[in-house]
Amino acid sequence: AVVSTQSTGYFALSSDGRITTKARIDRESEPFNDPENPYELKVRHSQTLIQVLINVIDINDNKPLFQYKQTTFTFRENAMIGDEKTLPEAVDIDYGINSTQGYRIVSGNTRNTFEIVSFKAGSRKVYYLRLKRGLDREQTSEFDLVIEAYDGAYPAKKDTLEVHIIVEDENDCSPEFNQTHYYADVREDANIGHKILTVRATDNDSGENSQIVYSIGRDFYADNKFMINRQTGDITLQDKLDYEEESEIFLEVKATDRGSPARSTKAYVTIRVIDVNDNQPVIEIIYNSASDTEARVDEDALKGSPVVSIRVTDADDGEAGRVTCEMDSENGMEFFVLVHNDDIMDMWNVRVRKPPHRNIATEFTLSITCRDNGSPEQKISFMTFKVKVMDINDHYPIFEPVSYSISIPENTSPGTDIISVSATDADDGE
Repeated sequence: AVVSTQSTGYFALSSDGRITTKARIDRESEPFNDPENPYELKVRHSQTLIQVLINVIDINDNKPLFQYKQTTFTFRENAMIGDEKTLPEAVDIDYGINSTQGYRIVSGNTRNTFEIVSFKAGSRKVYYLRLKRGLDREQTSEFDLVIEAYDGAYPAKKDTLEVHIIVEDENDCSPEFNQTHYYADVREDANIGHKILTVRATDNDSGENSQIVYSIGRDFYADNKFMINRQTGDITLQDKLDYEEESEIFLEVKATDRGSPARSTKAYVTIRVIDVNDNQPVIEIIYNSASDTEARVDEDALKGSPVVSIRVTDADDGEAGRVTCEMDSENGMEFFVLVHNDDIMDMWNVRVRKPPHRNIATEFTLSITCRDNGSPEQKISFMTFKVKVMDINDHYPIFEPVSYSISIPENTSPGTDIISVSATDADDGE
């Protein structure tokens, strides 16, 4: 008879001494699943007790199994080469060569970034996913690896694990403007709040590391006439412009991310102020002598003789600053003429047209009108001044009457007034 200290349900003893199985044997089930302790039978024959040890030989009827089919790991973008994550265990209940023999990456390992390593932990092997190359989230932000666990049979049995890897952003990118230098034009009469232009910057990082705020770094003597929206990058006017003060303005703009520490970059903005016709011509009388305080001309001055010079300036630019002048007078147009100085653009001269004799007038009133060529509206300035005609000694004294007749006593004393005579001279002064 068969006698077993463990069980008698698996084996039978024939009369001729053969031990046969009574049921299907499964090495992975008790009591056969301990390869270090063979199954023991005790067989009694006559008076002898025989010990029989049965070692169940494993066949590869099981494959490695991951408990979960998917897992997720996170690596920081600045993780050191050699950083590791512990992989889940793939359990194969077969024994020896038929058990789990290793892991390998079968797909998704872009640029061969990861590798699998293992370490002995007692009777078990622990598998790790190790970083083999540096990460760049801006180049690859995620990996989807398929890892295979295999046994040692031929053909091998396998199971797969999907590993989703998230590369956690590190603030290693600075914002970048879409232009290094921006240009814009704005009229000098633009209203406060007028939008000049919008600057744009992007950051290849993610999350707060990619969120950008804008600011004006330096405004190069623009006296804070501009402001920038910190979120949108819109540059707007916050103070009045004056082309005549500054025709071109330079700004330095900054884009700064919200990372810690923050990273920033610069760009430059050139704003050209467009002149509008907001200035009138300025008329200035220049006398022939620095000591003169009035315009003077000799009454016998020759044709072409200078009377005064007139400087006319207009702070506007282009046609708005180009000036034409004309002269008018109730009594002087016959004697004076206004001519432009071809050598000096902003100079005009009043000259003698013909001698202005004092017997006609002792002074003349001249009016100068200057207008620019601005469009749509011209600016006009006026100036009126007097020209005093200076006397020359061109007349003789004349007695009135021209002959006198008197009688005096013969005893008139010396020194006695005997007659009063009178003479006049049409000249002036001495």
